[in-house]
Amino acid sequence: MGILTGSKPRKEVLKGDLNDAIFAADFGDLIDGNAPKVYGDAKTFFQNTHPARQLCHVVQAIFGRLAATREGGATIRLSTGFGGGKTHTLMALWHLARNIDDVMMGTELLPAAGRPKGVTVAAIDAGKAGVPLFASHGKVKVNSLWGDLFFRLGDEKALKTLGKADDPDASPSEGQIAAAFPKGPVLVLLDELVIYMAKLSARGQTFATWGPGRRPRAAASPPWPGQSPDLERCNRLAIGGTGSRQAARPGSFPPKARSSSVFRRARIRPFQCASALR
Repeated sequence: MGILTGSKPRKEVLKGDLNDAIFAADFGDLIDGNAPKVYGDAKTFFQNTHPARQLCHVVQAIFGRLAATREGGATIRLSTGFGGGKTHTLMALWHLARNIDDVMMGTELLPAAGRPKGVTVAAIDAGKAGVPLFASHGKVKVNSLWGDLFFRLGDEKALKTLGKADDPDASPSEGQIAAAFPKGPVLVLLDELVIYMAKLSARGQTFATWGPGRRPRAAASPPWPGQSPDLERCNRLAIGGTGSRQAARPGSFPPKARSSSVFRRARIRPFQCASALR
């Protein structure tokens, strides 16, 4: 039986209105609500996502930690080659976290049993950010990565608590960070940090990644969770994407940040994920 007789093309293929652009997944478009239906609609997304073994492994490991009441927090860096499935994995985590109460959603990746009761999720595509203006949310202007995170966790009210620390060359105190995080599990998804970091000064790179005197937890992934007793009171997880083949200029990251490996600490191996659309 040949492929022409043994398979049936999708309706959009037969109609001739398949847009090739949908194959270039954009996490920022998903966050902003501008992604095509195949990525933006959770039900459609999971219907078209193959439950690759490593994708399931990463998803279950992350939500297992979010469900653990004594989890102190972790920073995990997704490291893949170009086309390895990093963006698709971030999208899967985003949809699952936002629909965690729907026990029928994404069960091929994450079984209903053992899920956390609720998850606060904040996602940032730093590749779209600028310097000194990081992003605009309507009339609200955000100047830094920290500022954007504060805004996404608690809107303008949380951003105002950041004060002068909403600056690419500044960093909030541990007390400010602890106050910004809501109670319960928190999932922070970060994408294309390398692109944003390349735009910063050497001082800005230090403050954006871990702040003065703080030990780095992952290259280009801010170590919000697990950095102080205040932050360890509830379980939270930060997932940082490294970017694809777009890299920062040579020497733009401190040596420790370049060499750190959080996968070993988190006991999750780097993966090549074939989680493409069927």
